[in-house]
Amino acid sequence: MDSGDAAGLLIADREVTVFGGDGIHPRPLVFLHGSRDEAERVCAELAGACVLVCVSGNDWNGDFSPWAAPGVFRQAGDFTGGAAVYARKFEDKLVPGVLERLPFAPTGKYLAGYSMAGLFALYSWLTGTDWTGVVSCSGSVWFDGFLEWAEAQTPRATRLWLSVGDRERKTRNLRMQTVEEHTRRLAAHWQERMNVRFTLEQGGHFDDPAGRLVRGIRWCIQRDVTDT
Repeated sequence: MDSGDAAGLLIADREVTVFGGDGIHPRPLVFLHGSRDEAERVCAELAGACVLVCVSGNDWNGDFSPWAAPGVFRQAGDFTGGAAVYARKFEDKLVPGVLERLPFAPTGKYLAGYSMAGLFALYSWLTGTDWTGVVSCSGSVWFDGFLEWAEAQTPRATRLWLSVGDRERKTRNLRMQTVEEHTRRLAAHWQERMNVRFTLEQGGHFDDPAGRLVRGIRWCIQRDVTDT
């Protein structure tokens, strides 16, 4: 599966690129919020193991933030708390819009994300979408109040991958310093309820995002991959 095997769509004002969706063999379906370039790198590594759907064009400080909060970088502005509105659009329009175009029923439905998109993956899962599994790599679980809120929710997925870089907590930002602690706490909290894998990756937040996503997706979908 390479970038040539991709279909570009516009669904609910979002750019959607479907990699590998024209085959006849049922495979897992993985949604990933991020850039097409990053999705192409992930897609190349997964080598046809799933249908990868890249959703881009989002406002990361708005669409992916659960509620309003001060920003962490002055030039990026504050978080505006638009995740609830976007989650409904994603669940009610984008996901069905992709499913109706596939020539087969997927063997599983997964959501993956990195950084704020990793935070949104957890938020979407915990607020209603019935995902088979969730991949949150270097997810922004340092976000104000998210840990306590997440621990009070009832999970639905059966597989959860959480990872963070071993240098991500070494930052001057006091809020972001909690990312490893919070990721570990969430993994431990859900460990007895489902199949959870916590991985401490090497490096900081911006080291090898595509590779981290590939490792998480590959682990999460392995049960639903069939020989073609």
